This record gives sequence, structure tokens and C-alpha cells, in this order.
Amino acid sequence: MLKSHILFDNTKTSKKIKNFLDHKIKNISLSKCNLIIVIGGDGFMLSALKKYNKYKKPFYGINAGSYGFLMNKFSSKNTIKNLSKAKSVTTSVPKTWPSQIVPSAKVTETSSTFSTT
Repeated sequence: MLKSHILFDNTKTSKKIKNFLDHKIKNISLSKCNLIIVIGGDGFMLSALKKYNKYKKPFYGINAGSYGFLMNKFSSKNTIKNLSKAKSVTTSVPKTWPSQIVPSAKVTETSSTFSTT
């Protein structure tokens, strides 16, 4: 069973996507999840990867920014299905990133798991 933890930035678009997922997904803690969902832009994803890489969990990015090179497109019809069908991609995160690579971003957290309803 897929269990997820949601991280989202403080933008209007991210909050709308998070609210949509809240109606589809139950809550679970970061320590018990098997997937971290990141809602925001590429900079927010990089910030989340840096901060939460220590948990050794896979990340799934949903774009709420402008370009979304690192993120998946949000679709109210397909996002839940896409989460379960997502393929794993391995990346390497350096122990120390130059500060100019990862912009400072406030991380707002909530946690979740998929509902069977």
C-alpha cells in the first residue's frame, strides 16, 4: 500500500493541489511513509530533496511553479493514478550544495496515505 507524506510551498496553486489531495488521501507521519509528495516549483523540490534526503524515501514532485522541469504535471483526473504508476528514478544529492543552487523556501508539511474509498 502506498503511504505518502505531503510537502508544499506557500503559493496559492500549491495550496489548491494540497487541498485536492487532502480529499483523496489519509494522513500518515513522515517516519512511516514510503513516498514524499512535493508540491511546488523546481526550487522547492531541490530544497525538499536537500532537507529530507536523510529519510531515504522516494520523492514525487507535482508542479505548482512556472516551468516544472523536475516536477510532474498536476491533473485532477490522473494524479492519484499517476502516483501508483510512477517509476523510480535515482539521483545523487551532494552532501554540501552551494547555497546559490537551492533557494531558501519555507517548507510547510502535512502527511498522508492513500484512501481506499
